[in-house]
Amino acid sequence: MASVDGRFEMFRVSPFARTFEGRVDGEITDIDLRAAVSDTESRVAILYTDLKHSKRLAVFDAAGKRLGDVQIPFSAEQVVFAGEVDEVMVADPTGNAPRFAVFDVLTSPRLLWEGKSEFATEYAVLVRPLSKGWAIYWGVEASAGKLTRWAELIGISAENPRHPMWRVRVPVPAGGYVYSFDVSEEGKKTWLAVATDLGSLSLFRLLPK
Repeated sequence: MASVDGRFEMFRVSPFARTFEGRVDGEITDIDLRAAVSDTESRVAILYTDLKHSKRLAVFDAAGKRLGDVQIPFSAEQVVFAGEVDEVMVADPTGNAPRFAVFDVLTSPRLLWEGKSEFATEYAVLVRPLSKGWAIYWGVEASAGKLTRWAELIGISAENPRHPMWRVRVPVPAGGYVYSFDVSEEGKKTWLAVATDLGSLSLFRLLPK
């Protein structure tokens, strides 16, 4: 649980108890948690704006030990753990070309990869966790004789983020937007469901490249 003044608290659910209270020097933008068997193996990632207006990523274990703190090379708004690995993605969903970066947070945060959208995005950018990576969605408008709109969803692997695991382009009717999406992983099968605010629903089985 985090507040805008830089304070945050960690709670254990069963049995319910507060494990520690911490603070970063700035305003918290986003927070994510990867739980493990022990407090020292669990990780808390905090994205915040420091007193000099720079974006930073701070990492703690669930026992309250601060493992490190690094500056983000752009104005990120989201931080998301991959489900089963000690890596986080930070994302800037604004501007003409959303940017992303992956950090190893096993110990002090270490930049592994930085990239950006190849398209100018016109609306929402969302990042969702996968077991060993991330699913990214953004909306695109392009003009090639006539206005076309689509939503693009990309699977990024924590092991090799430079090469997408899969890429899906979903046409979106004029006046519509992708309202929600979800990804389900079952063994070697990955399913993607995409819904628009106009009532259309698409289901995809994703195959790795």
